[in-house]
Amino acid sequence: MTGEYWLGLEKLTQMTNNGQYRARFEFKSIQDESWFSSEYASFQIDPESNWYTIHVSGFMGDAGDQFNFPHPAGYQNGVNFSTWDSDNDRSPNNCAIGMGNGGWWYSYCAVHSMTGPFGSTKFYNRRLTDLELATDSRLISVRAMIQLI
Repeated sequence: MTGEYWLGLEKLTQMTNNGQYRARFEFKSIQDESWFSSEYASFQIDPESNWYTIHVSGFMGDAGDQFNFPHPAGYQNGVNFSTWDSDNDRSPNNCAIGMGNGGWWYSYCAVHSMTGPFGSTKFYNRRLTDLELATDSRLISVRAMIQLI
């Protein structure tokens, strides 16, 4: 596959609730075009009736734990999916609107935003700068993959 592709939350729910899946997120830094990754041994998305809550565990990788960062904005594991028209995050403001209308599992907004407008400051991963892997948190590419275990 090339270009942007969105599998969809309903398909992710159906898949991850009918088997054990792991997930891998890869981030390409705008700084020197280096790739970094965060992988989870367990990955599941709840049904729409529970606002597509994300559940991950078993972190490994060099980009830091993307969903369990010890900061209110970083605890994204176990949170609901929010969009510009369905505000399910924990912030008093709609994080999806503040992040360029990109839907995501926002807690109090985010330490990373993989669905913000490409090429903008809303398409970033602050974990790369926190871990001193880069001095610029902006991204030029992201890949998210799941695998049946």
